[in-house]
Amino acid sequence: MDSTSPNADFSNRPSSLDVLIIWETHEFHFHVFVTNDCTDIRGIMTDDDSIDAIQNLTSEMKLYYNIEESEAFSVVEGEYYAVFDDEWHRVQCTSYDSKKQLATVLFIDRGDEDDFTLDNLHLLPSKFRDLPAQHFKLSLNDLEIFRYCEEIQDILDDLLHDKDVYVRVVKFQQDKSVTSLLAEMILDKDTEKEVNINEFLLEKVFELVVDPKIFIGIDKVAQQAHISFVSQEQIYMQIELKGLVYLHALMNDLTNNYLNNSDYKHKLVSKFDLTKLYVTKSPRDNNWYRVKVIEIKNEFEALVKFVDIGDTLLVRRRNLILLENLSKLLALYPEQAVEVKLHKISPFLFDEKLANKLRKLALPADILYTKVVGELNGIPIVQFCKRTENNYLISINDALVIEPPTMYLEDKTVSVVDTFNSRFSFPLKTPYIPAIDSSFDVFVTMVAHPEDFTVQPLCSRYKFKQMMADLLDVCESFSGPHLTPNCVKVGYLYAALEEEDDSWYRAYVYKIISKTQFGVYACDYGDYRIVTLKNMQPLQEGFCDLPYQAIKAKLVGISSDVKNNWTDNDTLRFMALIQSKNLVAIVKNLEINTAVVKGIVLSVDLVDTSEDEDIDMADFFNKKKEI
Repeated sequence: MDSTSPNADFSNRPSSLDVLIIWETHEFHFHVFVTNDCTDIRGIMTDDDSIDAIQNLTSEMKLYYNIEESEAFSVVEGEYYAVFDDEWHRVQCTSYDSKKQLATVLFIDRGDEDDFTLDNLHLLPSKFRDLPAQHFKLSLNDLEIFRYCEEIQDILDDLLHDKDVYVRVVKFQQDKSVTSLLAEMILDKDTEKEVNINEFLLEKVFELVVDPKIFIGIDKVAQQAHISFVSQEQIYMQIELKGLVYLHALMNDLTNNYLNNSDYKHKLVSKFDLTKLYVTKSPRDNNWYRVKVIEIKNEFEALVKFVDIGDTLLVRRRNLILLENLSKLLALYPEQAVEVKLHKISPFLFDEKLANKLRKLALPADILYTKVVGELNGIPIVQFCKRTENNYLISINDALVIEPPTMYLEDKTVSVVDTFNSRFSFPLKTPYIPAIDSSFDVFVTMVAHPEDFTVQPLCSRYKFKQMMADLLDVCESFSGPHLTPNCVKVGYLYAALEEEDDSWYRAYVYKIISKTQFGVYACDYGDYRIVTLKNMQPLQEGFCDLPYQAIKAKLVGISSDVKNNWTDNDTLRFMALIQSKNLVAIVKNLEINTAVVKGIVLSVDLVDTSEDEDIDMADFFNKKKEI
C-alpha cells in the first residue's frame, strides 16, 4: 500500500487500546454519562489533564476526517472506529447486524452506547489509539448486591445521569476491558445540597424494597409469608419478598468470608450494648443469625432476640460478635421478622395449646397468604391462609379455634362455658333445629375439625342480615350515654364493634378482664373475642328477638380408622371443603354437652349439593383413606 494512501496509517493498528489506570487512593471529580445499574456507572474524570486530552483528540480527529476519506466498508466486532455525533468520537463495535448493516458501538471516551449504520462508521488510524480509553466504570460501595433492583434504577438515573459528582475510591477493581472502581459518590459536594449517593440510595432501597413493614397494611395487597416463630405471647412472620432474599445472600457471604473462616479472629465484645446488632451462632441449628440484646442478665449473659426470626435466647457475651465491625450494611439492614396478631383470635385466648396447633398447621417452610385486616397497638392483625394440595385456599385462623377457651380465676381452672351454663341463663333463644333424620340448609362459619365446627341456619339468613344492617344503623347513630366499667356485667348482652370491618355484632360478656377490656362470645358466629369498653354499646331490646345463629355441630359417619389417623392436612382439606359454604345438614342426633354454649351439639351428615353429583363429606373422607 502506498504511503500517500488515505488508509496508510491503518496498516499496523493495535487490536485494543490501553486501559486507563487510576490509583486506588485517588479522589477526583467525575462526569456521569450512563447509569446501567448501581455497579455499572460509566463516565470520565473531569480534571484538567483528562479534559484537555479528550479535547485535543477531538480537534485532531476533526482536522483529519475533514480531509481523509476513511469510510469503513466492513465491520469487525471488537474493533475500533470513529463516528460523528455533533463531534468526532472514538467507538468500539460491540455487536453488528449484517442484514440491517447496523452496528452497536461503545463510546470509549464516555461509556454510553448507541446504534449506527455502516455508512456512519469510519476507520480509526493508529495515531488516535495512543490515548487510553478515557471512560471507566464505578460501582457504588455497599450496594453491589442490589444491582438488579429495578425499584432504584429510576432514582439512580434521576440522581446521576449527566451529572458531575465527587468520587472517593474504596477499592480498585481492574478488569480486562475497562477500569472498575468500588467507590463512594458525593453529589453537590461542599454545598448545602450535598448528598452522599451511597447513603441516599441505601435508604431508598430500605424504604422501597427491603423493609417488610412497608408491605404490611390494611390498604396493601395480600403477601406471601411464612410464620417464623410462635410462642404463647408472640407470633412472628417473614414476608417472602426481595428483602429476605438479599438478607440470605448477605449472611451467606458474611458466613463464608468471615464467620466460618478459620483465619478470621473476631474482636471480643467488652460490654453489652442495647443499641447495636450482633451475630451469634444458634445452638439449635449451628447457623449464624443477627441478634439484638433485649435484656442484660448480668455482666456475662444477656437475653437476645433473633431479629429476623423473632425467637429469643440467653447467650454469653463471648459468643457475640459486633455486626458493624463486619458489615455496615447488615448492621443497618431492617429487621425481617414482623410481629403479628391473629385475626378472630384474642391474645387473651391464645394459649400454649393453640400455639402448638399453629406450629403444626403452619410449618416454618410453609408458604402462607397473609392479609392485614387491622392493627392493635401498632401490631398488624392478620389473616393467614394456606393452599392445600387440591389448590383450595383455607383459613389457618379458622382452623385454630372454635373450642371454648379456659380462663383462670382465683387459682381455679374454669371453663368459659361454666359462665353460660351455671351462673347465668343465656339471654337468647335457641334457633330452629329440625327433628332427627330431617335436613336443613346451613352456612358453615367456622371449622376446627369434623368433631367441632359451627353452622348458621339458612332459614333465618334474611332475618339475620336485616338485623345486622339495623344494628349497624342504630349503633352508628347512637347518642345515648356511654357505658362505664361498672355498667358492664358478666352474663349480659351488648353491641360490640368489630374494628377490622366496622361492623357491629351481638356480644355476650363472659369475663371482665380489666376496667376497659372484656371477654365476649360472638353469639351469631361462635367465636370468642376481646372487646374494649369504647367499642361497646347497650344492646337495644329489639335485637334480642332473633335466636342466636351459631350452632355447634360435629360430623357423623367418619370411620374409626379415619378418626384415629386424622392429620393436620386432613383438617385443612376438611376446611377447604366446607368453610364458608352453603350445605345441607341432616340431623342424626342432638346432644346436651355442657362444654358448649347452651349445651346443644348437633351430630349431622353434611352434603354438598352444589355440583352435578352430591358429595357426602363423611363418605368422601372414608373413601379418601381407602385409596
